[in-house]
Amino acid sequence: LAGCVGAGRVDAWDIDAGKRKHAAGKRRELAGAAGVAKVLDDKPDGELYDRVLVDAPCSSAGVLRRHPSQRWTLQPSARWAKVQLEVLQEAAAFVKPGGWLVYATCS
Repeated sequence: LAGCVGAGRVDAWDIDAGKRKHAAGKRRELAGAAGVAKVLDDKPDGELYDRVLVDAPCSSAGVLRRHPSQRWTLQPSARWAKVQLEVLQEAAAFVKPGGWLVYATCS
């Protein structure tokens, strides 16, 4: 993603502080994004973006074949649908008019 930015920048934010810390460290360098990517400590406030990528939380059902024990920790899909809708609606508020919202989830 960072390689496609050109003259722009990539701002990243996650609700989980541990994931933000991980993304701000060596992972950013390994991805070749150290010069263009910034991991935000706080959720953007009022800023609008040309492009917004949502990596939405999922049920982890896609890993059952590799990790069969996950079946006992799966949560009902209705719960995930509600969370995903909330994330999608919140992310949409950060997209400039005419911008793109890309929504991705693993399962």
